[in-house]
Amino acid sequence: MAGFEVVVFGLEQLSKKKGKKPEIATVIYMHGRYQDVKSEEPEIRDFYNQIHKLKKSKKAEDERDFLIVAFNAQDHGTRLTNETQRHDLDVNPKFLYDQYAILLNNKDYVSYIIDFLPTFLFPKGQRNMTRWIASGRSMGGHSTWHVLSGTYIQLTSQRNPV
Repeated sequence: MAGFEVVVFGLEQLSKKKGKKPEIATVIYMHGRYQDVKSEEPEIRDFYNQIHKLKKSKKAEDERDFLIVAFNAQDHGTRLTNETQRHDLDVNPKFLYDQYAILLNNKDYVSYIIDFLPTFLFPKGQRNMTRWIASGRSMGGHSTWHVLSGTYIQLTSQRNPV
């Protein structure tokens, strides 16, 4: 998305039925510190599979499709610029500032994803992404709380910090 890389899980599994397509619920998953999307991909896929199984076990009461979207936080994964900035105070005297900046940056990227991902995935309005769920583990869980405490709370309908 305009130079910001996101990984989308579940695109191939979206309903292909003819006629009106189900709305899409989207989980925005934020990884933990020292991790990235690649290292947490097994957990993200397991998370997706658990939701998929739960959804299949329910009757057709909720016909929404769902996706999980993940991205690398600032100074993590493909966005790593200075590994020292991720270390604790004993190595990085600016750790508290660096960590807080990453948490707030994640919050801003959640808003960016909500604003722009539907257009990038479905440029002709083929599908409606109507429900947004913020989720994360460790540092990503802290970022989830920042999403909830910020101005974006009305955009996310469910929260899942771990």
